[in-house]
Amino acid sequence: MQMLTRKEISKICHESFVEAAIGLNVPELSPEKQIASDLDIDSIHVLEAMIIIEDKIDIMLDAEEFQSAITIGDLYDLIGIKIKQKIEIDKLFEEAGDEESARRKLERQLMEDKHHKRGIYGKELADEALKELQKE
Repeated sequence: MQMLTRKEISKICHESFVEAAIGLNVPELSPEKQIASDLDIDSIHVLEAMIIIEDKIDIMLDAEEFQSAITIGDLYDLIGIKIKQKIEIDKLFEEAGDEESARRKLERQLMEDKHHKRGIYGKELADEALKELQKE
């Protein structure tokens, strides 16, 4: 995975909202537009767009985080953060390799960081990395 530019994120978001709201007119997205009121689509279409964005970019957006994005700009920022986290997580897993003991050590460190809300990786990155480990 590589970092996407804001323009690339914008394009993916617009395509995702259009795909989620088939048959509805989705206005051009701009950072100041409010997701709930300016897009004229209901919450089901917004959640569908979230799933499409996740699939296109290979990130995980939890519904609570997604709903905290009030404006399109907030959504772009959230996606940028998630991409950076995913890059860091991929690097952690690559460094751990396939060796089971290294993966267990990484998992213990992540659990400790999550519990203490600090440490080498920090709570937020630890949460995301642990979700990735659980998917495997």
